[in-house]
Amino acid sequence: MKTKVFVSSTIFDLIDIRSEVFQTLTEMGFTPIMSEIWESSFKIPEFENSIEACLQNIKISDVAIFILSQRYGPSLKNAGFSDVSATELEYDEAVKNKKPIFFYIRDKLEADYTIWKRNQESQSMNLAWIKKEDFKIFLFLEKHRKLHQLNEKSNWISIFRNSIEIKEMLKRDLGSSARKSNFKLQIRNGQVPVLYTSVECEYLDSKPLGAISVKCIVENSSVQAAYNINTRWIGLTKKQNNLKNVEIPILPPGKSTLACFIYYLHPQKLEVTDTLQVKYETSDGNKIIDYFEVNARIQYLNNEALIFSSGNLISKKYFVEKEREIRIEEYSA
Repeated sequence: MKTKVFVSSTIFDLIDIRSEVFQTLTEMGFTPIMSEIWESSFKIPEFENSIEACLQNIKISDVAIFILSQRYGPSLKNAGFSDVSATELEYDEAVKNKKPIFFYIRDKLEADYTIWKRNQESQSMNLAWIKKEDFKIFLFLEKHRKLHQLNEKSNWISIFRNSIEIKEMLKRDLGSSARKSNFKLQIRNGQVPVLYTSVECEYLDSKPLGAISVKCIVENSSVQAAYNINTRWIGLTKKQNNLKNVEIPILPPGKSTLACFIYYLHPQKLEVTDTLQVKYETSDGNKIIDYFEVNARIQYLNNEALIFSSGNLISKKYFVEKEREIRIEEYSA
């Protein structure tokens, strides 16, 4: 499932920014939860008012984003809640449910907050951006700044000037989570390369007891290309054969690469088992490491050497990598 992100702020004064935040989160692979956008995944529980609905949506979210600009919002005291705005009530619910919180405030709010603090939190002064009836937004801001001391949670605040900056901040702050969420979704939907191995062996008649030539065929059995493939043996065969890692830039669907070694038979050991490690990347740069156990053994029947072999996947690991920028420059002769 996609990561659900609840977005909290006053609505009507930030309607344009909220719309762009919705678009950005959607493009990043998240599921935005926003009460006023019908395309979002905001759920409306039956028989509950709008405030209770918001609190329920906080509970089912994975991440909470708070955006403060100019308005604090009306008090909910007359509606049976605490004497706080809807945004602050949602914030308290997110803290209560231990949700990861990302806090974004407009630069003009930060400037007025600084002036308000320098004037001993005067309630009568006139400020350039924040009106007197919205001064409780300063107390809300202070509550978040104290969060780290009280609950050992992150109390970072990001200051933005416009919608362009807040979108870039979202990509910065949630980029790692987005890549992880998208990678999980790609794995679940079969949108990553999948490699398969088969083993072919041949008996080599050499002294004293002969040898087994082991050829491991690594095939891309998916419809997705694999990139930067690196294969290496990680057992005794590498030392015996002085093998080097095999690297190829791309393995298209249906194509294969080889990893081979020769095992010299011993009187007490007529079989060999080794592990083939295969590293490769997806088109997004995420890494996958497969470990295949390869076995070959020889059995003599009526002085004839019979070879049995197998190759099985024993482990698969996934790694989310940092986003990389690819630049393509024009070449002029």
